[in-house]
Amino acid sequence: MKRLLLFILLSGVGWWVYKTQYYKRFTDLSSDSGKLEKLVNQRLSSAGIDDAAVTYQTNSEHHEWGFSWVEMERHFQVAKPANQYVSLLNKLAEDVQQYGCRAVRRDETPTRTIFEIAKYHFVLQRIWFITIPANQRINKKVHLEGKPVFKKASLAIVIDDVGYAEAPFVHFKDLQIPLTFAVLPGVPHSRDLAEKVYGSGNTVILHMPMEPLPETHAHPESSALTVLMSEVELSKHLSWALSMVPHARGLNNHMGSAFTSDQEKMDQLMPFVKAQDLFFLDSHTAKTSVVCKAAKKYTVPCLENDTFLDNQDTVEAITSQLKKAAQKAFYKGQSVAIGHFRRKQLIPVLTKMIPELKEQGIDFVPLTDLYRTPT
Repeated sequence: MKRLLLFILLSGVGWWVYKTQYYKRFTDLSSDSGKLEKLVNQRLSSAGIDDAAVTYQTNSEHHEWGFSWVEMERHFQVAKPANQYVSLLNKLAEDVQQYGCRAVRRDETPTRTIFEIAKYHFVLQRIWFITIPANQRINKKVHLEGKPVFKKASLAIVIDDVGYAEAPFVHFKDLQIPLTFAVLPGVPHSRDLAEKVYGSGNTVILHMPMEPLPETHAHPESSALTVLMSEVELSKHLSWALSMVPHARGLNNHMGSAFTSDQEKMDQLMPFVKAQDLFFLDSHTAKTSVVCKAAKKYTVPCLENDTFLDNQDTVEAITSQLKKAAQKAFYKGQSVAIGHFRRKQLIPVLTKMIPELKEQGIDFVPLTDLYRTPT
């Protein structure tokens, strides 16, 4: 026992030295962020895209796992289809390697292209090209005044963690907007609630438990997909889960920060998702998620959650998050937000805010509508 305690103590001291002394010398990526921004600006300018085209910009500082970096996200309104910048993106992907960076995401459609550049696993630049109809384009002045890009926008609200209790369902139904209910498999009311949702005309999806990263301290259900499962085991688990949730049109991940970041596992899962004719909503519990990248490879329709509404179950926090979700919808034309079935303050906030957001131009839609629209 004494030897074990000594080993634990020495291991802890060693880890502290590594993290605070040796590792620290390699943590600050700020200079890389600055160099990368300058390079990206030069390449964009050479393609005729400058600051006047920016409709949205954020710079966020991150401190994680001993690293410190600045993540810049910019949205550019462009005249030609957003997927016609192939040569520009190819050149960027090649040039950023001089700073030890790489392109980690490239989603291209005629109306929207997203390009992400990262060092290690940390995104330093996220660029959006958005093709905006001529009558809805905005200028720099309007952006600075905080006005939206689109006059009308679609917002799909997904309700997670359905299945443990039936009582909240009637209150969600009383909101009288289209909702998508993500039902957990194998919990007390999974099947009954899936049937009720379907009977009410709303959309059912499978809320599939997946393995989280250890540092989240989350404990997944026994039905969770794990990174140690074989392809056959993954298929069996998902088949069982779908049998527990009738009428599921698609699925999203419950937890899953480890599983959704594992390229091999997602590549094994997607052919089965494709065979079942399902779509995938990446709940986006991890910035390193590769869900939509894998989905694209197997032509599985995929979207990402943009906003968690109720991580803090207070009126103030949920109201703020719902306004952010609406703002993102106005910037992009459409957006996805996730709330939770048993949060006490979600329904009161939705009841109050829905009429206000409708008046502002938000159209509440089923999640399935967004998959029919290129994004």
